[in-house]
Amino acid sequence: MKKLAVIFTLVGAIASQGSAAHAALIANWNFNTLSIATASTPGSGGVPTTLAASSGSGTLNLAGYLGTVDDFGGTTINAVGADPAEESLSLVAGTNFPGNGTPVDFSFSTLGLEDVVLTYAHQRTATGYTTNAWSFSTDGGGSFTPVVTNVLPAAATTFAAVGVVSVDFSAFPAIENKSSVIVRFVGTGATAAAGNNRLDNVQFNATPAVPEPATLSLAGLSLIAAVATRRRG
Repeated sequence: MKKLAVIFTLVGAIASQGSAAHAALIANWNFNTLSIATASTPGSGGVPTTLAASSGSGTLNLAGYLGTVDDFGGTTINAVGADPAEESLSLVAGTNFPGNGTPVDFSFSTLGLEDVVLTYAHQRTATGYTTNAWSFSTDGGGSFTPVVTNVLPAAATTFAAVGVVSVDFSAFPAIENKSSVIVRFVGTGATAAAGNNRLDNVQFNATPAVPEPATLSLAGLSLIAAVATRRRG
């Protein structure tokens, strides 16, 4: 009987853990390592083509972005821990606005994770990208699924005016439990060469995927039955 009591206790504990999973950080970019003297295209003037996550695990890819990039002042809004307000990812439209409609990609793994949520701080100038679209790919960039086409309020000219922007991927189970995911940002609507949008403290969080309590209970009952059979034998 003692063995059965221990098993019942263990099954109950596992089931309660499964129902109380908390969000975990996948990757965060604070952009504080950027050091750009003058806005330049990716791969020149100190602008990297890729940037590793500041915490967690992931890669930012700027190779497809055709505008210029700068590192204007950032914010502590949505910062991880005590990350200071230093630089931001400043996406500048460039002469004749070539940045319009070109991608900025964030890559990471969601293995063992579900309910992915993106949060970040954002501001733009009056002539920056007025429309901001997010999408994702699970086939290496071969195809992308749209998630949201515009996430900026009208008053978006300061970080404080915008606050924390949130994009919820939980309605898209295709992004979950994948070894490689690309989440893409595309801005359009810039109308001046110096028009720009700043992104800072970009976080991807998700919930560890665990079996439903009913599944755990069934597993526990199977274990109990196996032990009981052994005792009878």
